Amino acid sequence: MRHKALIFFAGGQVCFFGGLAVCVALRPEGLGANDGISYYGIVINTLPFYLISLLGTAVFSLLAAKLINLPDLRPLRYGLLIFALLTIVVALTPYILLTFLDWLHTIAGIVTFMVQVALSFWLLAKLRWTGWALLLVILEVVTGAISLAYVLPSHGFLIQSQVSFQLAFGALVLYGFRELLPE
Repeated sequence: MRHKALIFFAGGQVCFFGGLAVCVALRPEGLGANDGISYYGIVINTLPFYLISLLGTAVFSLLAAKLINLPDLRPLRYGLLIFALLTIVVALTPYILLTFLDWLHTIAGIVTFMVQVALSFWLLAKLRWTGWALLLVILEVVTGAISLAYVLPSHGFLIQSQVSFQLAFGALVLYGFRELLPE
């Protein structure tokens, strides 16, 4: 179980960071747009890579979650399922078309972060507050707070804080898989 779950979740991380790297390479101005990662979902030449980034993450997270069938790891399974479903909502709501879609996109993104933080604290407790887990959760909390501060303003470092948050979250989940899932 552990090996497959690690491969699936790592595949999602490759999709996320790889797709986003292509987006940034094609449109580096997105780094200063303060629309976060979502900026790349409204630009035609980056849209396919944006969708690969988010939908790939969602699909691989769903596949990893389906492998987790131990009763004491249900919060991990359900947290990843909810994370994946919310990520799909974020990916498929073009926030520039309608005010309703903008709010749906923003709220889905915020709830996704909240689910990730809750799952991270659950993992931290389950991992018995080990040094690596604690460090990664601290990084998430700090970068998550920075992201939250830049969600509504027109200028800031939203994408940079989002990417930092996702890096810490991904590392924590992979660490949790390695430590908690049976071979």
